[in-house]
Amino acid sequence: AGALAILQVHAQKAASMKMDQTDRKILAILQEDATLPVADIGARVGLSPTPCWRRIQKLRAAGVIERTVALVDPRALGLG
Repeated sequence: AGALAILQVHAQKAASMKMDQTDRKILAILQEDATLPVADIGARVGLSPTPCWRRIQKLRAAGVIERTVALVDPRALGLG
C-alpha cells in the first residue's frame, strides 16, 4: 500500500502542476538527450542554468519526469 500512496501523491502533484511551453520544450529536449548539461538545455529554451535546473527539479518532484535511463542498441550487443 505504501507504493500506491506514493504514486497517488505523484499523480496529484503532476495533475495540479501548470506546465507552460518552456516546460514542454525542456521535456522534449530531455527526451532526446537527458545527458545534456543544464546550461545547454537552458540556452535552447531561453533560460539561464539556475531557473532551468529549478524547472527540471519541479518536473521531477511532480512525477512528470519519472526517471532517467540509458537506451541500449540491441544490435550493438549482438542481439538481433
